[in-house]
Amino acid sequence: MRIRKDILEADKIFNEASKNLTFSSINPTNINAAKRKFLNNSIKNPVLKYEIPNVNLLELRRKVSSVNLDEKSILDTFMIEKQEDIIRKIDLINSVGCFDFTERSIKLYGLPNKILVDKAHEILNQKYVKEPEKKILSKDVVFALKKNLKEFNLNYKIIKEDIVSSCNLEASQKKISLKKKSRFSELFINRLIVHEIGTHAFRYENGKQHKLSIFANGFANYLETEEGLAAYNEERFNLLGQSFLRNYAGRVLAVNYAQEFGFYKTFKKLNKFFDKKKAFQLSLRAKRGLSDTELAGGFTKDVVYLRGYYRVKNYIGKGGKLKDLYYGKIGIEDVELIKKLRLERPKIIPDKFLLFGQDKTIDEVRSQ
Repeated sequence: MRIRKDILEADKIFNEASKNLTFSSINPTNINAAKRKFLNNSIKNPVLKYEIPNVNLLELRRKVSSVNLDEKSILDTFMIEKQEDIIRKIDLINSVGCFDFTERSIKLYGLPNKILVDKAHEILNQKYVKEPEKKILSKDVVFALKKNLKEFNLNYKIIKEDIVSSCNLEASQKKISLKKKSRFSELFINRLIVHEIGTHAFRYENGKQHKLSIFANGFANYLETEEGLAAYNEERFNLLGQSFLRNYAGRVLAVNYAQEFGFYKTFKKLNKFFDKKKAFQLSLRAKRGLSDTELAGGFTKDVVYLRGYYRVKNYIGKGGKLKDLYYGKIGIEDVELIKKLRLERPKIIPDKFLLFGQDKTIDEVRSQ
């Protein structure tokens, strides 16, 4: 497929802009202090503090906005949508701690509708039985990851380092980071293989085979499909435990409550379904971006996980093909137009994985 020079140039500009955009400035710098004071009943509505972004957002916005694409081809459509998406993200980051943060977040991620809120309540009202955890030795975790990477010819490094989360995959760096001195459950590692490798890495690697970087780095609004597909894949391999669905449901309710209430009232409502630490975490996620958390509003990104899961299930249920979601980091809404481009078919599809408890070659290593 021949691609116009101005499309290639736009793709290059948008790729560089995306690399310079980070949502880390939306995460408060005083989380630990706020958590300690809140759980000790010293404060009810934390005042959150933020770092100033280390990138010139106005210059970045000017550069992205200067791209002029007005021809009505399919690629023009995708590029214009990406341009608008980047501008909305810049505006959101630029409004952290300001009165219009919530409005800008809603423009990007929307709000949960009544159907989604009802589904979240339905999940959380079910009797919860905590799944038993079978811990795995660190060396066996690395073995399982390497075995699956080799199975799909992916040359990724596995590194143990001090990170906040238990695990982090950076597909563009071909790196999987595991938190030092952590012990992982069998279910967690199986989910990691299917969720991180089988969804995020596969979509990135398939996207890299196309000329435009947007396929690897993400179309506008790709995230909802990405996270929904990850959850759907977990379900396909019997890994979507109740605790994970409860977490996604809790995120939806947190966003919903946060639009109406301040931090403390949001927390109290979530505390009916979760313990205090989890209710605090969910409330904080939904109140990010605000300085005064007594105000209604906040960060609405967390609706994409459960909403995306149901969208992907609905897409497949209506006859949509799973492999069509693997052209790259695309959205469900992009599939039909992408088919018209007659691109090379996705090379890596998650048909099977080597999982603990499901594959003999993986289970045997633990007896050695």
